[in-house]
Amino acid sequence: MAPRRNLLRTIGLFLVVGAIILTFVLFFGQPAPQASVGPVAEIDGVSIERGLFEVFRDQTESRLAAALPPGSDPEQSRDLIDRLTLRSLVQRYALAREASELGIRVSDAEVRQQILENPSFRRQGRYDRELFEVFVARSGLGSVRDYTEEVRRDLLIGKFQRAIASPVRLPQSEVREQAARGLTSVSLDFAVAESAGYLDQVELTDEEISAYADTAQERIRSLYDSRKARYDVPERIRASHILFRGPEAAVRAATALAEFRTGTPFAELARKLSDDPATRESGGELGVFPRGRMDPAFEAAAFALETGQVSEPVETSSGFHLIQLDERQDADKRSYEEVRKELAAELLRGQRARARAEAAAIAVLEALERGEEFAAAAASAGLELGSTGPFRYSDGSIPRLGRSAALREAAFALEPAGASSTQVFALGSRFVLIRLSDRTDPEPEELELATEQARERLGAAARQRVLERWASASVAELEQNGKVALYPLYATPN
Repeated sequence: MAPRRNLLRTIGLFLVVGAIILTFVLFFGQPAPQASVGPVAEIDGVSIERGLFEVFRDQTESRLAAALPPGSDPEQSRDLIDRLTLRSLVQRYALAREASELGIRVSDAEVRQQILENPSFRRQGRYDRELFEVFVARSGLGSVRDYTEEVRRDLLIGKFQRAIASPVRLPQSEVREQAARGLTSVSLDFAVAESAGYLDQVELTDEEISAYADTAQERIRSLYDSRKARYDVPERIRASHILFRGPEAAVRAATALAEFRTGTPFAELARKLSDDPATRESGGELGVFPRGRMDPAFEAAAFALETGQVSEPVETSSGFHLIQLDERQDADKRSYEEVRKELAAELLRGQRARARAEAAAIAVLEALERGEEFAAAAASAGLELGSTGPFRYSDGSIPRLGRSAALREAAFALEPAGASSTQVFALGSRFVLIRLSDRTDPEPEELELATEQARERLGAAARQRVLERWASASVAELEQNGKVALYPLYATPN
């Protein structure tokens, strides 16, 4: 795999993938299906060979490995990487075809120069053909001719990109604003109306609850389904045990039972005698558990006990146990019909509390528009006051407030210090107003340097978007004309 990745680094094969959001994980070392024989695709009569697909697939896998969160299906991950790789290759060949049709050419001399200047093919500062041929043979691409054709295609696409995307121009004001945002930090004061704080103020009549239960059945059913574990609770018990291990375990258990019957507390015996280090110090407490959680023999004995009763010695694969039943909790099953109105009341109360919170925040906004001071207006309406501390536009979230693109945009648009937002921001169950507490702008020299860097970064991104749009349109046209053929990536099992 390493030679292929080195190959991609050294010749810079063009990959049109763009920004990809992934939800699958790749499990390295999983057995892959057997690759099919022959090309993986054909673009207007030009084949994309299996070896090239594997080269690009290795790069895609390497690029995405760090970005993939753990916990998903390896087969889905493999399929995702296959699809991304094949898409990028089809776009690559379509762009090369487009460049040729526009009259763009790459000479043999240009290809030769690219190879001669490649540091991977030089020994002691001089081009070494043997090193080049060994490298290509190990790359998986095939012959020297195949390799040079991919170098030619790479140069061709590079020329095409410069031809169609170089004219992209970005307004100086936009570039400067982006650069300034990256260096500016702001601090906010905020006022929050939290919906939960208004729940106790909401009073509902039976008629209102019944009417809502009839009109919001889908929402109520959805809430019930999400809480099924709460409404279908099996019989459970809370128990303690003393574990005895070793050749004398049965005798030790019988002796301990006799001592319990003379009046020694069960917990005291557990702390003194139990061979279970996880529960010994707590007096043998096991907590609450339903049927199906413990060893069958242990469970049968425990559930057969009366509250406060201690079992005869019970043998399991762990040893011999004395079990004390501390509490029995009966099964509790509540049907949808039994809790329908209860859930309706909860939803309706939450809905009205949210409306009250929003109304309180809007009342503060109106007070600010009348010229009242931020903290005083918020306090008189009972809103919670707070401060974020300094943060930048690029930060993942706003301190104490979380993520909100709209709020962030508004925060960095506020000027001067003391200016308040002209809207209320809904952040989940909270309604937030903000006031600019402080703003730190970059120094002129720092901003000039950042502006140049932003121009390069934004320009490259804009050119890439132009190229991707062109690639997508080119592939769509080829597909419409029946000039794109995709072949099975893996052999069909017999």
